[in-house]
Amino acid sequence: MPEKTLADEIGTRLRRIEGQVRGVQKMLEEGRECEDMLTQTMAVRSALDQVGARLMEYHLDRCLLADFQCDDEHMESLRRALALWTRFGQPAPAMAIPYE
Repeated sequence: MPEKTLADEIGTRLRRIEGQVRGVQKMLEEGRECEDMLTQTMAVRSALDQVGARLMEYHLDRCLLADFQCDDEHMESLRRALALWTRFGQPAPAMAIPYE
C-alpha cells in the first residue's frame, strides 16, 4: 500500500473536521445542550490545532530546514517543541471574549 501524502493526511483530517462542524450546526438547530455543543466545538478547535501542527512540521522539514544539516535528534526536539506549542498555546482570540 502506498504511503499517504501530506495532502491525503491533511485532507482526511479536514473532512473529519468538516463533519464535526456540521454536527455542531445540527446540534444548534436541534436545540441541544450548550455544554454538548461547546464540547464539540473544542474538539473541532483541537483538531484544527493538530492540522496546523502537522503543516508546521512539514514546513520545518521541507522549507526551513531543507538546506541545514540537522540530525534526527535535533529534528525530534523541534517536533516536541511544536507539540508543546500546540498543546499549551494561547487560546484562540474568539475564546477571549470579555464579559460585560
